[in-house]
Amino acid sequence: MIGQPKYTLAILTEQIRIGNRESLTYLFEKNFITVSGYLQKYGHDEVEIKCILAGALVEVWKEVRQSAGTFNIDEPYLLKKVDEERTKSKNLPTTMAVKAAKAFDLLPEDKKELLSMFFFEDLSVSQIAALIDLKENDVNYGIEKSFEDISAIIEISER
Repeated sequence: MIGQPKYTLAILTEQIRIGNRESLTYLFEKNFITVSGYLQKYGHDEVEIKCILAGALVEVWKEVRQSAGTFNIDEPYLLKKVDEERTKSKNLPTTMAVKAAKAFDLLPEDKKELLSMFFFEDLSVSQIAALIDLKENDVNYGIEKSFEDISAIIEISER
């Protein structure tokens, strides 16, 4: 994100309530270093940290959207949510989300870009095709092939 907005607590709360995804990205980027330091003490790697933080922020997002008034998203509250998310998965060998995230990291950059545009930027196949100058069929094939690659990587890692 270019030039992160400086949200006040009231504006951040309102932006989350109206569904502004940029506010969620802002929270992720603003808190990543603090959460990384906290979770590294428990032996989590960067991919696991990203997954745990993302899961915690989804919970924050839901709580804010269901509450009235200004919601205090301070560091102690966020670390409590991170700890809850970490505790949920600490007894699992490796969750599927972590496996998928690690597999995604192993994809070539062009496949990462394609999946990011489709899933994270919510671009349609036709929009992606126009942006990267491909036919829609080629974009669909690229998305399918990327999923096949992720599945293969996960399958291999489980052997």
